[in-house]
Amino acid sequence: MIATEKQVKIEEKLPYMKFSELIRLGMEKKAGILSIDFKRNIADFIKGCREDKGIPMFRTRFAGQPIVTPEGERAVLGVCWGGEDKMPSFWFKNVPKEDIELIDRYTGDWRHLWLKYGEKEKLKELEKLPIVL
Repeated sequence: MIATEKQVKIEEKLPYMKFSELIRLGMEKKAGILSIDFKRNIADFIKGCREDKGIPMFRTRFAGQPIVTPEGERAVLGVCWGGEDKMPSFWFKNVPKEDIELIDRYTGDWRHLWLKYGEKEKLKELEKLPIVL
């Protein structure tokens, strides 16, 4: 298909951006607007995800780069993988640096976060819940 004169003019006005950069821009904007406080909400998210028969997963990076809000604050995306789709994903803000490092370092990081922010004695109960894929 040959580009029309109108298409060429539109493309000349748009800045060149890699797809990953475009996605990152959208993620950072959402992380800044839709995020909830990490310390106040992380245990409820983990518990809700496990009760939904999902696996709590956390992302601190996209395309190898840290996820940050438009203000430059690090953000974390919490995703309930699998489950019965009752627990939505959440953006978290005010994430302590040591927790970002913990998420980056460990597999099964939800257990480490639960031990820090949740009721320690309920960890075994959460681990025993089934997982639905």
